[in-house]
Amino acid sequence: MGRRVLFLPLVIILSFATYCSKGYNVNYWEQQSDLLLASAPPARVQVFTGVNVIPMDTEEAVILENCNVYITDAKISRIVPASGDTIAQDVAVIDASGRYLIPGLADMHLHLGTKNDLLPLIANGVTTVRNMSGFSFAKILSLIIPYDANDTLKIKRRIEQGSMIGPRMFTSGAILESSKGNSWPWPIAKFIDTPEAAKKEVASEKKKGYDFIKLYHSLDPEIYRLLIAEAHAQGLKASGHIPRGEGFKFTQLLEGPDRIDCVEHLRGYIDPFEGIILSQDELAGCIQLSAQNRIWNCPTLVVNTRWIAPEQAGAFYSEEGMRFSSPRLAPFWHASEKRWKRHITSTPGLKYSGEYAQSYFEVTRRLYESGAPLLLGTDAPFLYCYPGFAVHEELRLLVKAGLTPYAALRCATYNPAVYLSKSDEFGSVRPDMRADLILTDKNPLEDITSLKEFSGIMVNGRYFEKSRLDTLMEGLARHGR
Repeated sequence: MGRRVLFLPLVIILSFATYCSKGYNVNYWEQQSDLLLASAPPARVQVFTGVNVIPMDTEEAVILENCNVYITDAKISRIVPASGDTIAQDVAVIDASGRYLIPGLADMHLHLGTKNDLLPLIANGVTTVRNMSGFSFAKILSLIIPYDANDTLKIKRRIEQGSMIGPRMFTSGAILESSKGNSWPWPIAKFIDTPEAAKKEVASEKKKGYDFIKLYHSLDPEIYRLLIAEAHAQGLKASGHIPRGEGFKFTQLLEGPDRIDCVEHLRGYIDPFEGIILSQDELAGCIQLSAQNRIWNCPTLVVNTRWIAPEQAGAFYSEEGMRFSSPRLAPFWHASEKRWKRHITSTPGLKYSGEYAQSYFEVTRRLYESGAPLLLGTDAPFLYCYPGFAVHEELRLLVKAGLTPYAALRCATYNPAVYLSKSDEFGSVRPDMRADLILTDKNPLEDITSLKEFSGIMVNGRYFEKSRLDTLMEGLARHGR
């Protein structure tokens, strides 16, 4: 407990020192967004011409070749064969000949720490996010907490209202923890130790407008289950890490009326922090329950595999996304590395090695083969997971785990819409869907990594050519970090 107490004050001090020593514009993207919104609005009607459409809402891959896809008032209005189609003069044409059109991507496990992160998300084709820790605190605290997006709901509402350009956001409130063994300080976390506190907090989050609750493993298992029940009673979903406790079994959260909605990080199947990997019989039973009861899983392979070898941090620092990441994160990552290394060396019998990496891939593959529903998430910006960029790495790792490229893409497009009960609004390329789209040069079903080679991104009906996004990103690297 003492080390936990020391960990976060150290991060705060280092973050404050970095903030003072490096001048950067935390409002870069907000300012650029304002300029873009003040410029000429998109044409009311736009059309992607001659494009190959991958709708993503079918079980098996389908490609509709050589189509014209019309966008009217930020929604897909028509998809027609390009041959013989006459385009009116007042329609803005986006030449998409021979390219491929897919829905925008969703990062279903992300922590928005800075408004500037909205840009690299968009620039990587991420048009929807599930934010796993929302909060509201006085702006002055941004000087000592490595988060400057100090009012999550305000940012969410501005994006919904069209006064800020960014991915559509679904967000929890603060992480719900126990005061005994907590990992995060207020306001990032709130401590729930009694049934009364559980009921009060869920009612409060519902009233404020949060979309779901985020649960942490430090919670007492009985309080954990009560929080799920209260969330469901309020019409909210519940997801999170899996609690620990004497006599508690993971299967208790996979069945019954108040089962968990989504398991994060594959916790429960694998718990590297306690050196736990389920036996083959236990694993088979849990996977069967997950498939049978439609328990969603968000594997976050990218962050899980980066936890394994913190000594490889040097290689992660050289990745492209580092240029666009807040310098305030580096002290946090360094402190996390040190904390994890101490945990490994001080916990008897704990060896966090390649065995765990292989187990993550195996569990993901077996969940997929069983029919249990999966979501793509990254846990960005934690431990060298760069917002936006990490989504493409997660796609690659899902394919490595055994998913087809089409199945991996479904985890980032159609599946999130189904999980959020919004499949009538986004997640597929069909009429009446929100115009969040990626125009890519190559067929991503042949090579999932080719998705990074796109021509442009449409966010809520506003089209950005790649060259324009590149210019904005260069400005972020120079002025916004």
